[in-house]
Amino acid sequence: MFKNIFIFFLISTSLYAISLKELLNSVEVTNENYQAQQALQEMSKKQYESATKDNYPTFNLIGAYENNSKVLKTEPEDIAYAELKASYILYDGERIRNNELSKKSLHESQQLKTQYLKQEIMLEVIKQYFSYQNTKSAIDVINYKINELNGQIKKFEILVKNDLETKDKLQALIASKKE
Repeated sequence: MFKNIFIFFLISTSLYAISLKELLNSVEVTNENYQAQQALQEMSKKQYESATKDNYPTFNLIGAYENNSKVLKTEPEDIAYAELKASYILYDGERIRNNELSKKSLHESQQLKTQYLKQEIMLEVIKQYFSYQNTKSAIDVINYKINELNGQIKKFEILVKNDLETKDKLQALIASKKE
């Protein structure tokens, strides 16, 4: 399925492309698998960046205010409350460091996968491009041979008309043209 879609992509772009270089440059823009892999690479980069910033202290601020108009004279009408909490993990059994290292290796592996996929796609484009060029050249050669045979047939028709050649050779040429 992927190969059929890829061949369709190659043929449709080759109609508009002037050279192999243009085809290779369009791989990054038009290939959905490559774009998806780039998105995965970007996601792993963001995860790695957030894992490196995971070990900062945290601050929590809690506040409350209450206004009571129907209270006793000994109770305050306004009550304000505020609390600030700060925390920092001193030791977590290397969990944060291991998480950071795993995200770093995930990011590096996604980079390598992206490079591999790009090279694989470019290789397939090159193969299909040269297959297309070989087929195009073969068609040109066949058209040249057909034109050459048509010229020989006309020449032999003239010779047969003037009784300089037999019809057997003319019929053999016509039969070889049909093949």
